[in-house]
Amino acid sequence: MKQKRSLIILTGAIMMLSACQDNNTLNNIAPIRDNSTQINFANYVGGITRASKGVGATFVSGDQIAVYGLQNIDGEYGKIFNNQLVSNTGQEIWSYTPAKYWEKSSTYDFYAVYPYAVANSFDFDARKFSITDFTVADTARDQVDLMIAKQITDHQPYNVVNFEFSHILSNVNFYVKASSQFNTDGIKSIEVVSFDVTGLYSKGSFAQTGWNTNNVFTGAWTADATSVYDMPEVKNAEYSIGSTKAAEVATDLLLLPQQINDNAILTIKFKLVYSDDTESVFSRSVALNKIVGNRVSDPSQKALLARWEPNYRYNYTISVDPSITSDGGHFLPNINPDHDQDELTNQDPENPITPVNNIIEIDNDGDGITDEYWIDEDMDDTPDYPIVWKDIDDDGKEEALPDRDQDGQPDDSDGDGNPDVIWMDTDGDDIVDTELERPKTKPDVPSDPSDPDYPTEAFIDYDGGTDGYKNATAWIVSDENGEYFVDTDHDGKGDIPVVWRDVDGDGKLEGIADKDGDGAATAADSYDNDGVDYNGQTKDYDVILIKEKDADGNETWRELEKDPSVPEVEITYYKTIIEFSATVSDWEDEYEASYVMK
Repeated sequence: MKQKRSLIILTGAIMMLSACQDNNTLNNIAPIRDNSTQINFANYVGGITRASKGVGATFVSGDQIAVYGLQNIDGEYGKIFNNQLVSNTGQEIWSYTPAKYWEKSSTYDFYAVYPYAVANSFDFDARKFSITDFTVADTARDQVDLMIAKQITDHQPYNVVNFEFSHILSNVNFYVKASSQFNTDGIKSIEVVSFDVTGLYSKGSFAQTGWNTNNVFTGAWTADATSVYDMPEVKNAEYSIGSTKAAEVATDLLLLPQQINDNAILTIKFKLVYSDDTESVFSRSVALNKIVGNRVSDPSQKALLARWEPNYRYNYTISVDPSITSDGGHFLPNINPDHDQDELTNQDPENPITPVNNIIEIDNDGDGITDEYWIDEDMDDTPDYPIVWKDIDDDGKEEALPDRDQDGQPDDSDGDGNPDVIWMDTDGDDIVDTELERPKTKPDVPSDPSDPDYPTEAFIDYDGGTDGYKNATAWIVSDENGEYFVDTDHDGKGDIPVVWRDVDGDGKLEGIADKDGDGAATAADSYDNDGVDYNGQTKDYDVILIKEKDADGNETWRELEKDPSVPEVEITYYKTIIEFSATVSDWEDEYEASYVMK
């Protein structure tokens, strides 16, 4: 599969893309009712209305969840719940049979999925869910808000079990309005004659990869490429000129998270109703994966919405402007011979910087994920030279850089000492506006030895240095779950796991090489046995230090550290019947996309 994007190559960097998650936790502790130790369930979910569950206690009588549970007795785990059907019987009361009871000397782990009717599998050893061949219904009213609860581990007996559900699907919404640039004098309204999105997948399988630091599931969907999502064609939505809100066209859709391929096309046919009651009809289309969105949690962050992720909401506002047109919405760049502009923000309004080339994305293995990015210099749909990636401005992201001579290094076409940077026209106005970049490989250095930027020399000190601290002897790599490991032989494989502990009281967790492999930072993890850290303070173990170079090329050292996980909510112990309540974090984040149809 090949995808094309409009672009220009410049110097500079301004864009950031990072993940953010909001968590709202509520514990509903019931008053003491009796001396029973029976385990009961209750929950509520947060989200939006219609297809998805609403905010608060929106489960209704007849809703059902599947519960899995493990009882830990002196290190031995036994299954206390295995795909247990738990039903809402009304008034937030949940019931199941047979009743299960707490054991005061045990701890418990709990997992849950909604709805019970969706076939799911839970691996008790790996503590992971999988869902096979799930199909999204076509209409919003028939769609299911598929959810997995946050894992609950080491739960003490005689307490409420709080299930907090997170959405596994993507929430997608479409709106229509007039473009702010469109002169609407003499026009009463814009009516949507038809609105359709084609080329999306409806069926897929979900495989959980683990749990993040907030105990929310991590995982990915694999779409069935033979499936088709048939969104009902929308008709007769109306936008009144001057309205402060866009017209809702198709909202609260719960769709399969997926790579948006080139075949996914948004098509709108709309009618202008003039003040004299005459009418004109227009038709426009755009490839869905060419639309850019701003992250709501940080509007400065922009991204091409070429992929929908689980637990994210995507809001598309389609603005129409029948006074302009451009090849049915597929923007062909205007040739500009200057490949290295350095003052994007100071564009001359009379002569703005325009795109000069296209990007071709190549999916070599057909998995729906781009493997290579190339420049199409002569606009013949054939790759001419590749793109390389490097964080050249220390903003924590990798900028896309042209490699015209294909030596594996970025170019400096104007000889100003700065690598050329690729910029794109993301809003379809034929003016470049956004740097092309991607999230930086975690941790702060490439973890793949095949990466041309992967250090050939050791850059971390994990053992305290037998001949003095700050003596680099190894590398850092991370696995698919984001866990860090010390790589002692530069083969890209983790040799020593990293454990975490706030050793200096700064509120962050420092990374420590787990010498004895017991999963905890202890005195046994000291390699040099000198009893001090790199600051000369008394410590029983050695903090991992990373060697870096600043902008002037000077060598600096910093600790490998991360923010601690969100603290557990303190729960008061009650010797009472155990009730389950649950909160669901709202969608992890959302993107607002505004696109002008030409």
